[in-house]
Amino acid sequence: MKTISVKIGRTLIIGIYVAILFPFFPAVVSAVPTAEISYVETNPVAGIWEYQYTVFNTSDPVDDAGVDLNGVRLTFPRATLTGFLLPTGWATDFISGLDFFLTYTPSFFSGTPSPDTDIVPGSSLSGFVLDFNSQAGNLAFDVSFLNPVPGESTPSYSGTTTASITPPVPEPGPVPVPEPATIILMTTGMGLLGLFGRKGMKKSRA
Repeated sequence: MKTISVKIGRTLIIGIYVAILFPFFPAVVSAVPTAEISYVETNPVAGIWEYQYTVFNTSDPVDDAGVDLNGVRLTFPRATLTGFLLPTGWATDFISGLDFFLTYTPSFFSGTPSPDTDIVPGSSLSGFVLDFNSQAGNLAFDVSFLNPVPGESTPSYSGTTTASITPPVPEPGPVPVPEPATIILMTTGMGLLGLFGRKGMKKSRA
């Protein structure tokens, strides 16, 4: 019984020490990077739909510092794509003949940071323009990130593109109609001006 008591006592002491010291240890939280891709759809030419994409690295600028977004993959039938334009520093490829479109920066393959082209946490990049021969609508996407911690796996995130919400154009308000009193004052004023004008003309003739 004494041995059991001693063990319980030691366990309680250790538990108390852990409870006291735990708040002083830095919290180890694995980065969970996130992203969003929005687009503006236009129909500049008959039979062609143009999609202007903006890629957002919505990861936390502090907790996910260094987790730069450096690769985007959009999934759609390859035959529907008729043309594209990418931001400076980004390249593209179809992988293994599959129906998705990969855009990436040099750091996507080399693993070296590219601050001029990668999308840092809390920022966005526009200039991804894709032309389709039919309406693409919302597309599934996957993005990849740099991992600043050596030896750890490359983070990724999946989602669906969404249409940008443009603010509505305000409708013109009703044209103000003068009140009766205002009309009377205006008429009286014009009448007086006309009367004074005639008197002036008569004096000048005299």
